[in-house]
Amino acid sequence: MKLDGLEVGGVSVGGLETCLELPQWKLAFDLGRCRNSTVSCHTVLFTHAHTDHMGSVAHHLARRGLLGAAPPRYVVPRENVDDFQALLEVWRRLDRSELACEVIEAGPGDEVGLRK
Repeated sequence: MKLDGLEVGGVSVGGLETCLELPQWKLAFDLGRCRNSTVSCHTVLFTHAHTDHMGSVAHHLARRGLLGAAPPRYVVPRENVDDFQALLEVWRRLDRSELACEVIEAGPGDEVGLRK
């Protein structure tokens, strides 16, 4: 779908999965489901830490790694950063891989620049 010339895609089923994409900006909101097109999103902004919004982080990381894509950036609510980092460490041990990414904490009013 196009909104004011900007392509928007994704899926949102309350309590099950949410992932919205702005492919032109390589940007996604949430990763409750990692669609094929979402793998190309370099930056993911998380609205909150429920599983239906963060449940596919490891899948996103692993698929980007398999494709040789640059490590993604995850913008995580400030109150969830420590637990998000701990979750990443567990996935790295289980996967026996680096699962490289950049984690940026953000809160209300904070600005995070996009690439280019």
